[in-house]
Amino acid sequence: MQNYFNYFTEVEEYFQQKRGTWMLLSTLDWALIDTWREADIPLAVVFRGIDGAFEKWEKRRVKTRRINSLAYCLQEVMGAFEEHKEASVGKGPSTPRATPEPIFTLLELNSFFEKAGNAIKAAADKLRGLPSSGQLVSSVGVDVDIGGQAENPQELAGDFERIVTALENLKREFPPPSDSGEIDFEQMERRLGALEEKLLSAVKNSIPDRMLADLDAEADRALAPYRQNMRAEMIATLRKQFIHKRLLEQWSLPRLSLFHLQ
Repeated sequence: MQNYFNYFTEVEEYFQQKRGTWMLLSTLDWALIDTWREADIPLAVVFRGIDGAFEKWEKRRVKTRRINSLAYCLQEVMGAFEEHKEASVGKGPSTPRATPEPIFTLLELNSFFEKAGNAIKAAADKLRGLPSSGQLVSSVGVDVDIGGQAENPQELAGDFERIVTALENLKREFPPPSDSGEIDFEQMERRLGALEEKLLSAVKNSIPDRMLADLDAEADRALAPYRQNMRAEMIATLRKQFIHKRLLEQWSLPRLSLFHLQ
């Protein structure tokens, strides 16, 4: 895990380099990167798959459009991963590496926790100022189109404030590395993941069923062009990641993961 905290940035930059021109990655693209990361697909394997997808595209006689989504590379990445797993069967453990340098500096970690806590606190403060049928206003002063209302803004604000407190407690549990040991980043990431799940659960429980249905429909539309090339479990994972990312975006909430620190 320690080499993968820049996973998202590395994949994005490599894909942009292959395209030759910069483009903004979609929610589906980010969800796909998250899926590859959770599946422990090495960056080198992802790069190999992206290379294969672009090579196939270059060989096409008619190039009606550019590759505008990482989803186009999905089959090649998964094929490269299968080859990687087959090639790894029977191999002994790799040569131990030298002790790595700290993954993040204390300054970076403090900044991450501070920004995440402030963003959630800002959302809670805005909810505190709303009546029971009030509309959430984003941190930039623009009404967030989230299907209308939080059913109980005060209760949701309390949920957000408890998560801010939990973040502060988590930060205090992981002091700077010392002679007695290093920060356990994997444990920190697991704890952050649990808090993000609580954050998402609080939002889901506070919004109308209509909004969740709209998000389901949006996810289905985004995944529709790629369904025939995906296994059922990958579709389910991508769908979940897509909806989670859209909820956080719509409510101006941060990702609680060190993978998004960079």
